[in-house]
Amino acid sequence: NEVAKPKPISSSWKSDFVGTLLCKRCRGIQPRGYWAEVADFYAQAGRLVRPHLRPDTPLVIDTCWDTSRFLQGRLAKVPGPLWLDYHHYECMGSGDPGTIEEHIKAVNLCNQLLLEFPANGQQPPPSFVLGEFSLALKPQSQGYDADGWQSRFFRNQTQLAAQRAVGWFFWSYKMARAGWSHWSYRESVELGWISPAS
Repeated sequence: NEVAKPKPISSSWKSDFVGTLLCKRCRGIQPRGYWAEVADFYAQAGRLVRPHLRPDTPLVIDTCWDTSRFLQGRLAKVPGPLWLDYHHYECMGSGDPGTIEEHIKAVNLCNQLLLEFPANGQQPPPSFVLGEFSLALKPQSQGYDADGWQSRFFRNQTQLAAQRAVGWFFWSYKMARAGWSHWSYRESVELGWISPAS
């Protein structure tokens, strides 16, 4: 839980620097009050790194798959600007696998990215970055074996990110594992699911 004092960023590449990810990983079920403790960790870490960054450099906060956990002004003490790093997957969990058409609409992603955060003091509200997503769905989803849904699923997710976030990152450029095409940007391009121009 302790935050080490950072070393200054070299001025030779400071102008190309995009942001700093502050990350406190979570595991298992968390006790009551845990997320307030995490917010305090981010505030402490933010105060330590902010003097070494350009004023407009965002601090990136890991949301652990749930953007709503940092509502109620929990990040008010973290010196901004802030980006919230949201990881979105519709293939996880034990719930109903649903239908391909339901997933393509990306309603869950939309709901997460539509959350409104208050301004952080004199700083604007945090922005979102879609830090991880893929084309993976549960194979039990109705319509999974049909062709063409992957392109629409990709397009809808990236369009939402373009409208409601500062950008997006696909899960992985290349997977060294057979049968994981939905997680590999390169294979998805080769299969015609993703157009690099989109």
